[in-house]
Amino acid sequence: MKKQPFLKDYIKIADIYADRLTIALTKLQPLIPFSVQQLQQQTPEQLSYTDMLTTRFGKLQAVIGAKVFPLVLDCLKEDALAFIDTLNRLEKLGYLESVAWWLELREIRNAVTHDYPDDVLIYEHLNALIPKAHELLSFWERLKKKVKLVSE
Repeated sequence: MKKQPFLKDYIKIADIYADRLTIALTKLQPLIPFSVQQLQQQTPEQLSYTDMLTTRFGKLQAVIGAKVFPLVLDCLKEDALAFIDTLNRLEKLGYLESVAWWLELREIRNAVTHDYPDDVLIYEHLNALIPKAHELLSFWERLKKKVKLVSE
């Protein structure tokens, strides 16, 4: 029970990341899908939203995976597990639709984290991130409702 207040804190943090990710998606919508030329000609404001998009996607995905998932299992009185086992257990319990989907999000997060603005491949990673960002936001809303039921 001692960890439950931390779960509420991480929910608040994830909500902040989700809100900022939503703002970035909204501001960048007219530019999607991205192209190399379009990325090279971004205004400083557009560039800041592109940065916000990649950063907040990564932070939201990371806080859910590294903080919220283990605390959910703790609330359910489940033993601490290795990360892949945590994902598998959450999938079996209905908190995660697909382990493969979650691992795909991590791959995209890692790809955009290690890209640089002058890398011509970044547009491919950004275009792959856009639908996954929407999926992650939807997933977060569903997960948050389930988590609140267990943590109360």
